[in-house]
Amino acid sequence: MSIVFYCNWPNKKEWIKGLRKKFAKEKIQVWPNIKNRDEINYAIVWKMPHKELKKFKNLKIIFSLGAGVDHLINKKDLPKIPIVRIKDPVMRERMYNYVLCHILNYQLKIFDYLENKKNKRWKERFDILDNNDLNVGILGLGYLGGYIAKLLKKNNYKISGFSRTNKTNKYNFSTYRGSNGLNNFLKKLDIVINLLPNTTATQNFVDAKVLKKMKKNCLLINVGRGSTINEKDLIKHMKKNKNFEAVLDVFKVEPLPKKHGFWNTKNIFITPHSSSITNVDSAIQQIYLNYNVYKKQKKIRNRVNYLQQY
Repeated sequence: MSIVFYCNWPNKKEWIKGLRKKFAKEKIQVWPNIKNRDEINYAIVWKMPHKELKKFKNLKIIFSLGAGVDHLINKKDLPKIPIVRIKDPVMRERMYNYVLCHILNYQLKIFDYLENKKNKRWKERFDILDNNDLNVGILGLGYLGGYIAKLLKKNNYKISGFSRTNKTNKYNFSTYRGSNGLNNFLKKLDIVINLLPNTTATQNFVDAKVLKKMKKNCLLINVGRGSTINEKDLIKHMKKNKNFEAVLDVFKVEPLPKKHGFWNTKNIFITPHSSSITNVDSAIQQIYLNYNVYKKQKKIRNRVNYLQQY
């Protein structure tokens, strides 16, 4: 029995070292240097070529190295075996810090001051908003979205949330669902934070119709999945609405192509999918615990639902 590992991240060697230390009694095979496919029962991967995973005939579980599983779910050339996602408190905290940073930039007009510095212009602002003046909405109230919503609520922001299922009794703020709920959810928001998963239902979810329902000076933060945003619609919307702002960390194609329209669109702030990088030690510890629970009790924690696609 052994474990296959694959990722294409710059810190791949750190992952390999950490896994071999934690799984000291198990054999870790790093793709593509596989000596014996038949002895592999577990995969710890991120965006491994799908046809390769199918070649491991005795695979029992696939552990995803990140919170997202769209690189694995519902792929025709993958075996239909349990997929386990990461639910990491460190990752969750990093995501919150990123979101809060950009809320404060928007709230305190930081980018305006940076522009003033470039032009050597001393210009005071008297329209700075307090936390309880801002309506912040979270699209997606899962592990990450629910956590961020709760912390922002504690910081006195006016919070509301939108989700696939009814969350009325789970949170101490307004929650919405469905098309009618979406209209009511969006109309008062100053800031919209997208944390929806990548599913069939969320493809191009934020399109021209949805953008039109937002305030003209709204801030859109996308830290969920790039597939959720209709990119052409967003560019058109921002050209028409000069006070609309967007912070984008995820994209349909990554790295973002140099000729992509986002680069030249004013009021779009771009980061390279770095809002919540997986913490190596914390993630390995979680994978190791899940692995041992399964071996001893045949139970799987944080298992992905194939029908829900997350």
